[in-house]
Amino acid sequence: MNSILNSLAGPNGLILFGALISTIGVIWSSVQQNDVNKNLTLQSETIISQSLELGLKAKKIEDKNEVIIRKSDELLDKGRIIEDLNIEILNHTTGGDSFPELTFINLDNQRNIATLGVYNSSEKYNVLDVEMRISDIDDKTVKTLQSMFAKENTIKQALVKTKTTSLLSQISFGNGDSKKYNVFTFTRNNDFTQKIRLKKIDGKWLKATQITSKNEVIMEHIDEGFPRNKEGGIDWS
Repeated sequence: MNSILNSLAGPNGLILFGALISTIGVIWSSVQQNDVNKNLTLQSETIISQSLELGLKAKKIEDKNEVIIRKSDELLDKGRIIEDLNIEILNHTTGGDSFPELTFINLDNQRNIATLGVYNSSEKYNVLDVEMRISDIDDKTVKTLQSMFAKENTIKQALVKTKTTSLLSQISFGNGDSKKYNVFTFTRNNDFTQKIRLKKIDGKWLKATQITSKNEVIMEHIDEGFPRNKEGGIDWS
């Protein structure tokens, strides 16, 4: 026993003590590392759980955004519908793209007379507040402001319904074989210029007419057999 104690008190004892201390240190370090690993694992699980929750919240937000976008598109569509309805209401109030045409009804080739009519070719809109000033190009009398706006040269119609003709008074073409009229028209929606050219060929009156608005031709009709110039067109002068 004494020899063992003496051995432990010497260098061998120090070595043994050092080994014990080292072993205890390893065990303590291992215990601490396990605690750290456990903490890291718990933190990782917490982060993963929070990430999943964030993912679910993000999906809910995405779904709500899609609903908002869909409702916004629906509102835009309804806005366009309302805008189209407002435009349509305005068109019915003003006359839209309708225009009046001065025409001749029941043209008598023997007596050279016809009934004046104002025709609306539109299938959607009435023509409103029509005022036509008829200028007889063949009339060589001196034109005055009073004569140009004389009652017999002016036609007024408050309303010309769709696809209808408002009948007016008779007009005489005289004894010649040609007539030229320019008609200056004002309506609630626009103003127009109509040129009417008449030629009597083989005892029958033929007509060429053209309506323009803002220098754009919007209607043109030429009877078959109406005389044309060398270029095949109509002399509108």
